[in-house]
Parts: sequence; structure tokens; C-alpha cells
Amino acid sequence: MSTYNTNIHRLLLLSLICFFNACDTSKNVAEKNSDAATQAVIDTVIYPKSTPFFQGIARVEKDSSHFYITKNGRRAFTSIVQDFHPLDSVVPTSNGMERSYENENKLMYIVQVANGKSGMLNETGEWVIPPKYEKISFVFGRYLQIEDQGKKTFADSWGQFLVPLEFEDVMVLNRHLFDVKKNGKWGVYDAETEKIKIPFEYDQFDYCSGCGRKSDYLYAKKDGKWGVINFKNEVLAPFHYEHQHVNMRSDEWVAAFRKNGEQVVFNLPKQKEFAGPEYKRLQIENGHLIASKAGKSPNAEALFGLINRNGEQIVPFEYSAIYNPYSTFQSGAYFSVEKDGNYGIIDTLGNVIIPPTYKNRLMVRGDYFISKKDDKLGLLDKQNKQLLPNTYDWIDLSEIRTGPDQLMPIFKIRTNGKYGFYVPKTGKIVPPQYDRVEFFNDRQSYRFEEKPVGLIRLEKDGKDQLYLLHSDKIIPGDYAKIELQAHHKVILSQENYGAQGVYDLAKEQLIIPIEYNYIRMFNQKHQLIRVEKETENHRTLAGLFDAEGNEVLPFSYTHIEQMDDPYFVLKHNENGYALFNAETNTQEPLPFTEMSKDENHWLLTVQKNGKTYLYDYKKQKLLTEGYSLIKPLKNGNYLVAQQEANRLNFGYANAEGKLIVPVTYDSQEDDYLQKFENEHYLPLFKKDPATGKMWKGFANLEGKIVVPARFQKVFEEENGNGFLTMLDHRFGIITAEGKELLPPKYDIYLNQRLNVYRETSNFSFPIAFKKDGLWQFMDKNGQLLPIKTREMIDVPQY
Repeated sequence: MSTYNTNIHRLLLLSLICFFNACDTSKNVAEKNSDAATQAVIDTVIYPKSTPFFQGIARVEKDSSHFYITKNGRRAFTSIVQDFHPLDSVVPTSNGMERSYENENKLMYIVQVANGKSGMLNETGEWVIPPKYEKISFVFGRYLQIEDQGKKTFADSWGQFLVPLEFEDVMVLNRHLFDVKKNGKWGVYDAETEKIKIPFEYDQFDYCSGCGRKSDYLYAKKDGKWGVINFKNEVLAPFHYEHQHVNMRSDEWVAAFRKNGEQVVFNLPKQKEFAGPEYKRLQIENGHLIASKAGKSPNAEALFGLINRNGEQIVPFEYSAIYNPYSTFQSGAYFSVEKDGNYGIIDTLGNVIIPPTYKNRLMVRGDYFISKKDDKLGLLDKQNKQLLPNTYDWIDLSEIRTGPDQLMPIFKIRTNGKYGFYVPKTGKIVPPQYDRVEFFNDRQSYRFEEKPVGLIRLEKDGKDQLYLLHSDKIIPGDYAKIELQAHHKVILSQENYGAQGVYDLAKEQLIIPIEYNYIRMFNQKHQLIRVEKETENHRTLAGLFDAEGNEVLPFSYTHIEQMDDPYFVLKHNENGYALFNAETNTQEPLPFTEMSKDENHWLLTVQKNGKTYLYDYKKQKLLTEGYSLIKPLKNGNYLVAQQEANRLNFGYANAEGKLIVPVTYDSQEDDYLQKFENEHYLPLFKKDPATGKMWKGFANLEGKIVVPARFQKVFEEENGNGFLTMLDHRFGIITAEGKELLPPKYDIYLNQRLNVYRETSNFSFPIAFKKDGLWQFMDKNGQLLPIKTREMIDVPQY
């Protein structure tokens, strides 16, 4: 489907920007000096109607017909059949399937030319597949299917043929294998070796392309019967069967066969058929065949046994039922069995794990089994040992981290709406008494690299406790908030927004008492901890502690802010500002009255003697002259301004403090910082001395002037194609590199309406502009295309 629609192309007329100034939209402005870039070219074709160019092509109308042209003005094709993004890669997923990744910057067009033939062009209008084929279509979200003169083939999404166009039919098996038909018979073609891998001797093929595990064999039909062959053309199952595309598998079992209309299951390793009358019911579960045989007497119930993947019977036919205890698409080491109305567990080797003595089916959780008795749950291990009595309403298995790369099973238990837990490895039971129990494992996300080990959060009556599994200990006290930190630290709060302290999980002790209003931990090399507390006179003071809880800086500073490891800026009411080096444990006084640092910039903004400077605290050096104002910008640069008489002039400095745009540009009294914020460019403004109006321009982030400040409006192009400039209600184009392609003298056709709020535009090259009553097209290099049109129309859907 096209990325364009009938509503997105708009003629940029003055009615769209009438809010700027009242104007007469019908007025034609005489062009006194035509620039050289718009001079007429030789052999120019004039069409009555044309769309703008999109991905190298345009649709034109002429003599009651329409067709598409390329940038050279020549007729290319009559219609677009399909478009799509080609694929950069196809990668396997965790469930055995595959995922395709499109190249969003590229676009392919399957098109039809005047003689009805089809081909494919890329987004630049170049032929990728010449238009000489009867039919081309993009199928399966991955391949091009090509048909011509009774032959078929496949190509990849970039147009590279995968199979020669010489076969009557072609189907996809996998990335490089294709089943191909020739003279009424099927074989297999290998695209990697470019050779026939299996000869043309079969009536039909079938393959489990949707199976998570891709099989190394084919279902094949020969002389009216189906069998199985591998890709060496060796017979794995004889040609004795009927087949439908149901119950398809890719493992050791074939369940898609029938014989004389009856179900058949075939085991490939054993080369053995399982079917009636010997076997009654056949079901493949957990990679094994659950089968039943009739009893010895006519009225006896059928009994079930188990056959493994190799076709070997591992469980005798003595059970009234065998169940798969796992959910769909899951497998494991156990089966549930029923005998004489009782239930038990066997493993996939045929060993009896839990004898069938339970009245209810057992639930399998890892290597543990949940039993049910009188509507209460208990827990067994694989030695049939009772781990938990049948006294619980709910039991479920989880995991808890016990080491950097170790997770240990742990059970959450519930009775009467309260939770507890059980640790099988140690036998530790915490009876249900909590409103919530949370095990710290890989399901949580952390802001730091070290993952907490052996931690369990216990919530009761709105308060939290932390249980330390390795020491079987609960951190003393009840807490309204527990915040895990790096380096095995925890910030504890006894009340919401109340006093805080720091607990060291490794030492199992409180290292900073719970008496501070706010605590901030710095996770760099020195692991310092900032604490803040409100004094009796309602002043907030701060201090620093180290990772052991020892005082580094006394509780006497009004401000402590980390620059980077090891530097901190300190502010003391009496002594002013200082720079603290945690590496040397020294302070250097700073002669400034105010200091600040933006989180996205590394330099300090400082004030001294009524002026503002940028300061490199590492070199302890002022980097700029003094300004009236310095403001950090989100793009990494700084806005700098200087007050001169009644005017505030501005320029820009880069992230290192170097002036890159001189302080010669003008601002207005009601200007706000957002006016100067731009992700890609630096806005420029100049005041016209004669009219008092502000002219606009742009510099790039390195300070190069790309749009001089001499336009009434400048609309940045949203996709980086440059700028739309406006002057006296006419428009021009400047490239992103600063080359003026069109002065602001024209009507220009845009892809979308102007975004007047953000002052952005949307256009692409070749750009359409109107001159002397005709629309012309110019490429990004300033070259005119040999095409003109009397009327611009929107791109239609197709």
C-alpha cells in the first residue's frame, strides 16, 4: 500500500498562511530577475497534469489517459500494482519462528507497463527487475513470486532471483530449498548450490513450514501413496499411506498419515508403524506416544502405555489414562498417570516417581508436585517425600536469585488470604501471615548492574520488611518504603516521605541512622552518600558519608552536587562555594556568587561581579567572557546574551564553551527560552532597522550559517531536506547544507500543510515550484528536470 494518500499533498498558497498577513491570493508577482537555476532546459516535456515526484516517479495525465514517468521525463509504466519495503534481514526467534526486518528507507514498486508486462523499480525510479514478465507479486511478506509463459520462480525482496525461471511451479520449503515442478513431477532445488537436490520423481510434496523446529525431511507422494524422505532422497517412511495437511510435525513422529482411512502414527527412528487393530488410541504428547491396547477380555477397558521418541515402549500398558501435565507447546520430564481411580507421576524414562495413590491429579512444578486432599494443597518432591502438608489454599513455584548467575526454586504459599513462602533447599517455612510476598529475581528491573541476592520483600498492614535468605534474618523494623540501591545498599523509610536511613545488606547492619529527610547515593567509584536534613530554623543542610557509613563532609552545607567522579560542588552559607575532590579529600574555594549545572552539560554556569561565565571545574578555568545571560540548550550548546543599552544581543557557545555564533543577533523583550530550543539547528533573529520586524535564519549546531537571517519566516523541513523560506508571501528553498536553490519568489508544492505552530514544513526532492504559469521540478542539486505541468494534482491511492 502506498505511503501517500489523496489528502497529504497540498498546494502552498497564501490562504494557508493568511494568519501571518492579509494578502490577495490571486495577485501575481512579477519576477524581475530570473535566477540561472530556473532557466528553461532543452527537450522539456509539458504535461497537462502531474503529481509531485514520490520515490523517483510521478503520475501524469495526458489525452484522457494516465501513466507514470521517471525524473528524465520518459514514460516508465502505466500502473502501480504493489509497493513494499525490502528486507534487511530475517532472523530466528526464540520460539523457532523467524522475524523479518524491513528497510524503512527503501521502497520497491511492482508496476505494469503499457504492453501489460510487469517489472519492479526502486525508490529512485531505477529498474530492479525489467518489465518483461506476465505477473510479479510480493508474497509471504518476504518473497517476490514471478510468473511468465507458464513458468514460475521466486526472488528475494531486493529482486535477486533465487530459482531459475524454468519450472512449471515453485513452492518455498525454507530459506534456500524450494520444491519445483517439471514435466508434471516434483523435485527440490537448492538455491545455495544452484543445483537440483532431489530429482523430479514425485507427484507431490508437503512440508511443515510452520513448525517451530524446521524438519530435515519431506512428506512425499509417489504412485498415489505418501511416505517420508530426507533431503538426501533417502526413504524414512515407506510409500504406503494417505495424507492430509493436518497434525503436521517436524520431530521423530509422523501423525499426518492414515491407512485405509484409519489413524496411523509412524516413528521415524524405529521405522515402526503404530496403528489398529493392535493399538486403539494414539496421541503424541511431550514428545512421546501415549497409546492404548484393548484389554484381554472383550469388555475390559483399554489400558495405556508410553512409547518414547525412539519408538521404544518404556511404560507397560497398565494405566487407565496417561496425561501430559504441561500446557500447550511446553514439555518436561514427567507424565501424570491414572490407575484404579488413583493418580501418580512417572518420568519420561518410564520410572515411577509418585505411585498412583492420590485421589486427585498432581500438578507438576519443576521437580516438585502439588497434591490435593480435602480441597487443601500440599507439596511432594521427586523422592515422594511430603515437603508441605495439605493445609494450604494455594501453592506456586517461583525463583529467587542466590548468586550472580544462580536462581533457586522457592514456593509462595497462601492460606486464608495471607502469604508465606517455603524454601525446598533449606526446608525453611515462613507461615502465611503477610499481605504480599515478593521474591527478587530476574523479573524486576534495576537501575544498577548488581542484582540483589537472596532478598524477599514482606508486606503486612502497609509496612514492608526485608528478609535475607542466606542468613535467615529479617531487617529489624517495619518500613513504609524500601529502595534497593547499588553496592548492596538499601534506603529505608519508616513513613511515607518520612525519615530515611541506609542499610548495608552485605554487613547486615544500619550504616546511616534513620533520621534524614532525603538520601542520595552516588554509584561511581567512591560510592559516596549525600544526606539532607531540615534544621530547627527550617533550613535544609547536607553532608556526605562514604560506603562504610563514615562521615566525609560534616552536616553543614546548603548544597552538595556531584559533577562527576570525584568532583563535587559545595555551598556553605559562610564560606561560599568550593570544589571538593573525593579522590584527594581536598576543597578548593571558588570565587563565585552563584553556580549551577545542567544535567545534560558538563560545564558549570557561574556568576562573578555581576557577569555570567562558563567554567571548566577540572581545569579551574573560565572559558568565556562575562555575559549578561547564559542558558544551556537541549541540543548541547549554550545560548549566550549580552545587554547593551536597551538591547539584548545573543549568540551561541558550544558544549566546550567556545563561541561559535557571534553575539550580534537580536532578541525581543517577550522572548522565552523555548524560542531558541531546536534539536538540529540554532535559530537566528535580526531586527530590520527600517520596519522593526524580526528576520529569521538558522545556523547548524557547529555554528555555520545555513540560512541567513533575512527572511520573514523559515520553516525547517521535518525530514532534514532543508528549509522553506518566506519573503513577501512568496517562497524559496535552501538545502540543509545552506545552498539556496530557489529564492523566495515562487509558489511551492508541499507534501503536507505547513505546521505553523512548530514552524516546520514537509517537502521532498524533486521540488515543484510555479514559474511563468507552469510548474517545474528541481532536484536537490539545483538542476531542473525536463518536465513541466500546467496543473499539480494529488497522488491517488492505488
